[in-house]
Amino acid sequence: MKKNIGSVDRTVRIFTGAVMIVAAFVFNGWWWLTGIIPLATGIIGYCPLYVPFGKNTAESFTFTVGYFDAPPEVKPAKRR
Repeated sequence: MKKNIGSVDRTVRIFTGAVMIVAAFVFNGWWWLTGIIPLATGIIGYCPLYVPFGKNTAESFTFTVGYFDAPPEVKPAKRR
């Protein structure tokens, strides 16, 4: 099974699932049942609902910190 959930998506799913589970036990609800789904898919890294839609966040998002890559048409200045 190839992973189709990226790092940002996984983090959001794990956090959301954990919050839903904790909130369910604090407020005595049944939301922990629905909190299991995002938590499990975040931990596993695979979402079966992404397959029919052709979505894959594992390969489409790249994250750079502090700089942007220059476009390929920009060339450095010549040295003298």
